[in-house]
Amino acid sequence: MFLVSANGVFATVFVTAQPQNPRPGDTVTLTVGSYLLDTQTSVIRWSREGDVLLEGVGRDRFVLSGVFEQDEIQVEVVNTQSGERVVQSVRINPSNIDLLWESTGVYTPPFYKGKALVNIEGGVRFTAIPNTSNRSSVFFNWTKDTANVTNVSGIGKDTFSFAISTLDNSNVVGVSAFDSSQEYSAQSAKNIRFEQPRVLFYEQHPTLGTLFNRAIPRDWFVSRSTEYRITAVPYFFASPSLASEDVSVTWRAGNQTVPVSGQQNSV
Repeated sequence: MFLVSANGVFATVFVTAQPQNPRPGDTVTLTVGSYLLDTQTSVIRWSREGDVLLEGVGRDRFVLSGVFEQDEIQVEVVNTQSGERVVQSVRINPSNIDLLWESTGVYTPPFYKGKALVNIEGGVRFTAIPNTSNRSSVFFNWTKDTANVTNVSGIGKDTFSFAISTLDNSNVVGVSAFDSSQEYSAQSAKNIRFEQPRVLFYEQHPTLGTLFNRAIPRDWFVSRSTEYRITAVPYFFASPSLASEDVSVTWRAGNQTVPVSGQQNSV
C-alpha cells in the first residue's frame, strides 16, 4: 500500500508503483511523474530518512528489491530552470492475503485424503485470510471474472460461495482487502477450472471389505469359476451422499441391465 503526500503549490507530481499491492519479498518500482514539470530535465533525488539513495537529472525511477517490511521513501523534484521544488513521500507496506477454495456439495468416498475437485454441477467456496491482526476492520471486495460482486463484499465478509454454471469452463475469482486505517492493503486471485465427475471400480473382499488401495483397471481379467463383488465409487459427484433419493445407480454388462441386491453401488 502507498500513502502519498505532497508539498508544493505551483506544481503537482505523482508517484506510481508496480506492483500497487506488493507482497513480502516483492521488488517494487517507483516512478515519479508530473503534469507541469519536465521530469527528464529536473533533478530528482530519492532518499530515506535523509539519506540519499539515488540522485540525478531525469532519475524518475527507483527500484526497491526484496521489500519485506514497511518502508518510507521521499522523492524530491527540482526544476533546473525555475528552481521550483516539490517533495513526495511514499509509504510502502508489503501485505499478503491467502485465498483458499473448497468444493461444496460433492461426494468423495470415506477416508479420502485428497482435495475434492469442483464439479460443473456443484459449488465452490472461497475464503480470504489477510495477514493482519486488525481483521475486524478489513473490507473485502470480491470479483468474479473481473466483475465486482457487491452483495458479498463488505467489512468482515471474508467468504464467497456460488453455484457453478454449466455454461462456464472456469471462473477467475479475486479479492482485494484493505482496512480503515489504510495500513493494510492486499489482493489475490485464483482461476478455478471445473471437472467432470468420475467413477472408479474397486473389488469388495469378503473379509477385508472394499479394497480402496487399488482401483480395478480397465483390462481386468477374472476367472470364470470365481465370484467377485465390485463396488462403484463416484468422485466429485454433485451429491454429498449416495443415500440421497436423488441418486440412482444402473449397472450394465454389455447391453443388459444387471440386477442389484443390497447396496445399489455394488454388484
